[in-house]
Amino acid sequence: MKAWYKSKTVWAGVVTAVIGMLTTIGVAGNLASEQDTIANLLTQLGVMVGGIVAVYGRMTAKGRVTTATGTPIPMILICVMLSLFIGGCSRVNLTQDAWADGESLAADLIVVRDQVQAGEYTDEQAAEVMDDVADWLQVLIEDDSGNKLSPRFRQHVITQKNITRRKAQILRGDDVPVGYAARALERTAAMVNLFRRADSGLPSD
Repeated sequence: MKAWYKSKTVWAGVVTAVIGMLTTIGVAGNLASEQDTIANLLTQLGVMVGGIVAVYGRMTAKGRVTTATGTPIPMILICVMLSLFIGGCSRVNLTQDAWADGESLAADLIVVRDQVQAGEYTDEQAAEVMDDVADWLQVLIEDDSGNKLSPRFRQHVITQKNITRRKAQILRGDDVPVGYAARALERTAAMVNLFRRADSGLPSD
């Protein structure tokens, strides 16, 4: 099993949450447009630090610090932080349709990622899925959608909608970086799932 600190999905979730928090207090600047780059850097840093810790741990540790179920403490702390920020500080209640559409989109993003990696889907088709996600995010913030979002969460959704539109534009460009589509799809799926899990209760009627 891959260590949590080597997972781009984990770091993408962390970056999404942190940028959202900075956006709500007006200090995010241009960080939102550099989300992918930041996640990549943190992943590489995590691998490097993890290697150092592993060597040190083997030399000094007598046992691994985990919970009773064996879950590493750092992973729990990350989950708690994300839950407190997304689920607690930013209250949200999605309609049944919005919640279900998000679930379907997250699954579609992973399927398309696999197809892109296999060479069965083009960057243009990946961009179309990105547009679907941006449309879903737009629905979340519409006044007559029935979704109940706190001001902070609403701003976070707007930020991610703009980032997703930008990813679609990049995928339709002439010089798409190698591997960009698969990475963008995976991170967008993580973002969609993060928003769905932010629902503070059962989907509203």
